[in-house]
Amino acid sequence: MFRIYIPSQRKVDTFRQVKFEPSSSYTSVDIHNPSLLNEADIPLTTLIPLRPNKPTLLPKTTTAEPQITLPPLRQQSAEYEQFSDEDSESERVPGEPSVGASTPPRQISTTTPSAPKSSRRKDFSEVPETPKLDYESYPKRSTKGPDCYSESGWARLVAEPNSYQEAVSSLDADAWQQAILEEHQVIEEAGTWSVHNITDLPKGRKPVGSQWVFKVKHHADGSIERHKARINAKGYSQQEGLDYDETFAPVTRYDSLRLIIALALHLGPDMEQLDIKSAFLNGELKEEIWMIPPPGIGLDGKILRLHKALYSLKQGPLQWFEKLATVLAELGFVSLTFDPCVFINITLNVILVVYVDDITTVGPKPQIEILIDHLKSHFKVTVKGGLKYILGIEVNETEHGLELCQR
Repeated sequence: MFRIYIPSQRKVDTFRQVKFEPSSSYTSVDIHNPSLLNEADIPLTTLIPLRPNKPTLLPKTTTAEPQITLPPLRQQSAEYEQFSDEDSESERVPGEPSVGASTPPRQISTTTPSAPKSSRRKDFSEVPETPKLDYESYPKRSTKGPDCYSESGWARLVAEPNSYQEAVSSLDADAWQQAILEEHQVIEEAGTWSVHNITDLPKGRKPVGSQWVFKVKHHADGSIERHKARINAKGYSQQEGLDYDETFAPVTRYDSLRLIIALALHLGPDMEQLDIKSAFLNGELKEEIWMIPPPGIGLDGKILRLHKALYSLKQGPLQWFEKLATVLAELGFVSLTFDPCVFINITLNVILVVYVDDITTVGPKPQIEILIDHLKSHFKVTVKGGLKYILGIEVNETEHGLELCQR
């Protein structure tokens, strides 16, 4: 932006586009000195720039400005401050006519505006008070939170470590160490593997890795049941056709479990819940699988040859289901067509539902005891008693029957 004095109009104007001509010469003129602002002394083609560079005024096109009629201003009260034009007079260029000189000064009304008809501010003192509600008379929910929550609302949860190092260095190190010893003892008693030197590994065979998996078991009310440690094989490193072949293993359906519970309620037999400890360790392997031992059991630098299935082996679920079906067939149990995980014995009048290592039995109490004794002759069985919690479903016995609650 350049402010340039125009002698023909005797005023200073502002221009954006200015062309510089190096061949022309300019002289600086003090536009604030009226004696120098003479058209005879200053040619029409000469411009007086107010910047160090020497500009040349481009032709300015004059267009008739439209007349804009402004609406009359509203009368203002005397409370508003009256501004004077003294500051604008001090900035006006000498010789330049003042803006609005021919118009009389605007008169500011000193009258006080009349009060509005309706006040915008409301008198809240006249608003009636809201009646207080008697919340004690309202019906209350009869449900309550599980016992795993304390009175302050915090849950008594135990962190599950992700590795062996985290387990032995945690606050529950003693409980996890005891769970590790129990798992190792069960594996040794089941004859799951045989220990070999690393040189015994066949040439061209790659052993699979292993790791500890730690889990906290909870009751239906959320309280801690026990700490469980399990050795899992890294089955993702197994090679198909060499380390495994068939992997499919069926599991029971929720519809079958609900149907069996409804039959037990209608016919009146007893229900017992069983758990097979370290179930996968009972499945016999047909393939030759080598494994690196996990830490914490004193077998560092050794190699293991697996004879029975471990958790996370691709064929582990199938081998366990085949072993369980064989043991049940010895007692006369037959799997049903619509659900192969539901076994029935017509002679004993016992129905059995299997979900991996959780077994639910329905039938007369003496016949269920015969089944339990037969299973204990092959596996380590834990009798949990009446059906209380299975597959995330809580079973509560009431005077009207059984209630199933899935949290």
